Amino acid sequence: MKRFATACVVSLFGLMLMSPSVDAMVNKSLGASVPINLFTGEPEESTESENGSAAVMPDGSYYDNATGMFTYKVSDGSISVSVYDGMIVTNEVAVSVSEGTTAKMFMNGDELESIPSKISSPGTYVIMGNGTNGEEQVMSFQMVAKLTGDISQYMLPEGFSVKSVYLDDKQAATDYGLVEMEEEGTYSITYTCSANSKEYYLNVTIDHTPPAVTFDGLDEKNRARGPVTVNGLTKTDKVYVTYEGEEGRLNMHNQVTESGDYRIVVSDDAGNIVDKEFTILVYFNNQAWLFLLLIVLVIGGIFAALYISRKRLRVR
Repeated sequence: MKRFATACVVSLFGLMLMSPSVDAMVNKSLGASVPINLFTGEPEESTESENGSAAVMPDGSYYDNATGMFTYKVSDGSISVSVYDGMIVTNEVAVSVSEGTTAKMFMNGDELESIPSKISSPGTYVIMGNGTNGEEQVMSFQMVAKLTGDISQYMLPEGFSVKSVYLDDKQAATDYGLVEMEEEGTYSITYTCSANSKEYYLNVTIDHTPPAVTFDGLDEKNRARGPVTVNGLTKTDKVYVTYEGEEGRLNMHNQVTESGDYRIVVSDDAGNIVDKEFTILVYFNNQAWLFLLLIVLVIGGIFAALYISRKRLRVR
């Protein structure tokens, strides 16, 4: 009896070795080409993309090694971006939204009419999509010019770490996931991603110094009783003038002369600004004096004409 039981066990073990795996039999029975989760009966999520392997990122997105895109799944499709959530970049960013996916993009807080496939203008971008609880933020990133004053530190996204930092070609102190950028100069930052083993780079020149301009003609209360002159402007500075709530401009002498409320913003190439608000009180400028003199001459001429006509009447 014992020999018979042993023979049965051996035969059964041999059949199991020769037969296909349980997963394969389940897949075959379902006509599936992907592994099946035996507990749920659903196909298991694969980390393989159509063109190669895809790394799972800390925020749940997938990095496709073949396309270099990070893909974010939403309830009605997917959104692929060439940068990861929280990155600061200087180069062009590519965006792809799958057909039928509802998504929005905001630039510096303003909604864009549509999501462009290529982004090259500096700004802070946020992509919104449909999630399990309605509209949710999918990802965000910041694009800066290669000469900028908009950033003073770079907090690397989760799962990324600093490899090296050079400031004006000299190696600078580094932290695991933070780069301080208060000091002005040219930064060359290399950092790595633990999920996809890729290196990323940020090369940018930091300038935090605002334009060296002065506003001549103002008192300590930012009031003037005559023209206000903006001194110290360079050829690359941009000047924005608002006069009584409407767009204005400086004259050829870099002045504003009319009485009223002003706001003047001066911006340099790095985006640093000087913002000044002031009021020019009512005063007599050259035009006013000329107008007053003209009125006096007209009135004087009228009186002179009346005097002469009366004198002629008396003679008669």
